[in-house]
Amino acid sequence: MITYLLEMKFKNLNINYKKPKGIVLILFILFMTILVSFDFFKNVFSIIKYNKDERIIRNSKFCEGDSQGFVSYLNKNYNFGTNPILLNNTISPLSDWIYFDFKKEQSKSELILLNYEETQTIKTEFKNSRFIARKLPPLLREIKGINISFEDELNIDKTFVVNLYKVQNKKKENLTSNQVLLKKGLNNKFIDLSLNDSEGRKLRSYEIEIKPFKKGMIKNVNLIINNQIKLSDYQIIEKKQNCYFLRKND
Repeated sequence: MITYLLEMKFKNLNINYKKPKGIVLILFILFMTILVSFDFFKNVFSIIKYNKDERIIRNSKFCEGDSQGFVSYLNKNYNFGTNPILLNNTISPLSDWIYFDFKKEQSKSELILLNYEETQTIKTEFKNSRFIARKLPPLLREIKGINISFEDELNIDKTFVVNLYKVQNKKKENLTSNQVLLKKGLNNKFIDLSLNDSEGRKLRSYEIEIKPFKKGMIKNVNLIINNQIKLSDYQIIEKKQNCYFLRKND
């Protein structure tokens, strides 16, 4: 079948694929097609024209995921006397390999902080009558509170019980239970918790249970969290989007 297709293809080009010269020409065409499809010439040009840091900046996500673009930008523009500490507030591979030098000591004052917000809003998904927060930042320090938005303003005063559970290692722990009075006319309620949970595992999740629960009444539920690094403790040397190069205040 393949032989037949090749024969039909190259017959139109007046190439006799059964002769040695025809075979060589066919292989050359196939080889060139593969090179073009994988951007071979473009990649070779990029290697010749740009150094390693420039190639990473051009071809990687700048301040997202492992943020190789931002780290390469720092490596290109700053002469690190020591190896800065690198922390990424998303679950991604660390990119300190870009600048790390085994001949240098670990810095005690310089910090590269990626994908970081000091206070974050964590969205939940509704499942099995509970609101579940799964995508949690590794540097989470404190659950500041729970924000509940309603589809419409409440037409009467209502009392709810709001339970917060932590799920990790296949175990569920009730962290807090609050009885909340919601006044008539409200369409949004923030429940202040100030709950320290910095020792939780990276792959933990939280579940929010609201009783009594009536379908169609609640628009969304979000966790408001504070992360571990206080930016006021550092001098901001460089900032791009949510990525930082910091130096600790004396």
